[in-house]
Amino acid sequence: MRTADIGSDVRVIRSQAAFDDVDRALSRPVARKRAVDVRIRARLGEPFSVELTCPETGVSARAEGFAVEPARTKEVGEDELVEHVCRMGTTPFEPREVSCELDAGCGMGFSAVHAVRAEACAKLEQAILAPYAQRNLELGTVPFSRSIGNPEKGTVPECRSHEAEVCALVATPEAAEAARSAGATRIYASADALAEGTWPAGVIPWLDEVCREADRARLDAAVIPASPVAVGTMSGFAHAVECGADPEVRPCIPVHNASTIAAFERWGAVSFWLSPELTLEQIGRIAPSATVPVGMVISGRVRVMTSEHCVLQAADRCIHDCARCSLRTRDLRLKNIDGHLLPVRTDIHGRSRIYSAWPIDLTPQIPELLRAGVSRFMSDGTLLDPEQTARAVTRIIRALEAADAGRRPAEKDPNTMSGHLFAGIG
Repeated sequence: MRTADIGSDVRVIRSQAAFDDVDRALSRPVARKRAVDVRIRARLGEPFSVELTCPETGVSARAEGFAVEPARTKEVGEDELVEHVCRMGTTPFEPREVSCELDAGCGMGFSAVHAVRAEACAKLEQAILAPYAQRNLELGTVPFSRSIGNPEKGTVPECRSHEAEVCALVATPEAAEAARSAGATRIYASADALAEGTWPAGVIPWLDEVCREADRARLDAAVIPASPVAVGTMSGFAHAVECGADPEVRPCIPVHNASTIAAFERWGAVSFWLSPELTLEQIGRIAPSATVPVGMVISGRVRVMTSEHCVLQAADRCIHDCARCSLRTRDLRLKNIDGHLLPVRTDIHGRSRIYSAWPIDLTPQIPELLRAGVSRFMSDGTLLDPEQTARAVTRIIRALEAADAGRRPAEKDPNTMSGHLFAGIG
């Protein structure tokens, strides 16, 4: 272990104080419950009812259930009945004042009492949220010139279906040719990759997920009017719109609800690439609201982190010349706390990208994704050679053909995972 001298510049990469702060924050209640006044009515021969009133909003809701009958064995007492009705558990409510009208000699099952109370809570929650559910979304003044100059963008047309397309993100011209020969119709590559070598026509720039002042010139140069460009930042999106390009929203820009999709469409987005952190259920709620194509990366390794600091310097062999760095050409990996190996790639600007330990393979779920509203399916071949890239594209094509024929696509490749498609981030 090397000892740092006093006064040395250091970077803290792990702070126990920060972890302690997170633990304290997670231990606090995440939401304040609303106090409600509870009115219970249990009259012989009448329906049992629970009425809830929220003093904060003035909204009330009432639920009725079984007919109250005389007790056959044990008479229900008022304290006992109140205690059961006020068990509001995980609902957003907590009892404040309680009134109970209970006839003598009543008998009832508490499971039926709980059902009426649960219905009253659900009705009250719906009544409180009704003004928000019914309101028209006001997206505000659109800051980008395309929407200002194109008034019809201000209205969102009905959702329409799109033809399925096979896409590939590649790192070299040879991989681009292989992907196209295999049947990919849309090819993407980073701005840095496109600046080197001779590329086939029609490759779409895949701009960085970080854009600092020093990055603007090289990234802005990849934005061409009337041409598609996949943007990774809001500043890149704004620049693409202002230049008259056709911006596609990369997965690193959070598009997690229908309101965000509507806003981006008003601003000029021509397609969306959804985050790999979304579940299939969430995708099914979001994708149908888009009127432009929606895509997913369904094979390859997911980028889990972008580091502004070159992680290869940890090898203590930095020559302070990224263009001639031999470590950048090697297949190096980080070992995480669980012992898993995560591939690392550092670009010519000293920015490192860390990828998941295992590739994803969502080709077996293509039928479900199609039904959810996804129409573009991408293989991320950043870490693949041309032959591997062609195989990944072919696998997507075969899965789409199987889905079109009503067959189940082949099972996922060994040593791959389904990401968060079925298990959300908790």
